[in-house]
Amino acid sequence: MIEPLKDDLLIYQGSTYDKRWSWNADGQPVDISSAVIKAQVRPTARAPLLFLDMSSENGQIVIHDAAAGIFGIALSANQTSALNFSKAVYDLEVHWATGRVQRLIYGDVVLSIEVTR
Repeated sequence: MIEPLKDDLLIYQGSTYDKRWSWNADGQPVDISSAVIKAQVRPTARAPLLFLDMSSENGQIVIHDAAAGIFGIALSANQTSALNFSKAVYDLEVHWATGRVQRLIYGDVVLSIEVTR
């Protein structure tokens, strides 16, 4: 079992958002070819309200290099413009074809409100 990484996010409303991670275990890249990566942003961990529902299936999480374990969150300027919160929480999970699920990353999300529109 791996301990999830705490990594807080800062999103600038109205700007393109591109956050990337590289997953390594014991100094070696983790091949994520057979994985689906999912992440959600909510006001609190237990809140039913969902601000973002991202996955490698809906294109908001991009696998840049599966063999090298490189993936990230990709949001357009239009998508960040539609966000309306000041602070939230998220986590990111890796869902393997075997049915195994790993929480890889978690943290706070701060939205810097756009002034120029």
